[in-house]
Amino acid sequence: MDDDRFARELVRSHVTTRLSGDRAIKAALRQRGVSEVVQEQALRGAGEETERAAALASRRAPRMRGLSPEVAFRRLHGLLMRRGYGPGIARQAAREALQEVFGPVEEPDVDA
Repeated sequence: MDDDRFARELVRSHVTTRLSGDRAIKAALRQRGVSEVVQEQALRGAGEETERAAALASRRAPRMRGLSPEVAFRRLHGLLMRRGYGPGIARQAAREALQEVFGPVEEPDVDA
C-alpha cells in the first residue's frame, strides 16, 4: 500500500470512527512515519474540525445528565482535548453540547 492511500485510510478511520481532531490525526500519521506533505494532503479530506468536535460533544453530552454542569463541562472538555482538539474548539463544542442538556452552562476554569 502506498503512503498516500494509507494516510487517507487512517484519516478516514479517525474521522468516521473516533471523531478525532486534527492534532490526534497528525500524531497518528507521524507515529507511522508518514511525511508531512502526505499528512497535509490526507487531512484535506478530513472535513471541518469544528463539526467533528461538535458531533463528538453532542454524542457524549447526554451521558452526563447525572453530573453537575461544571463537572460535565470539565469532563467533556477533557475528552475533546484528549481526542486532539485545540482548547478553543473543545471549549466551544463542550459549551454548545451541554447547553442542549443543562441549558446555559457557565464554564469552570479548565486550566486549573
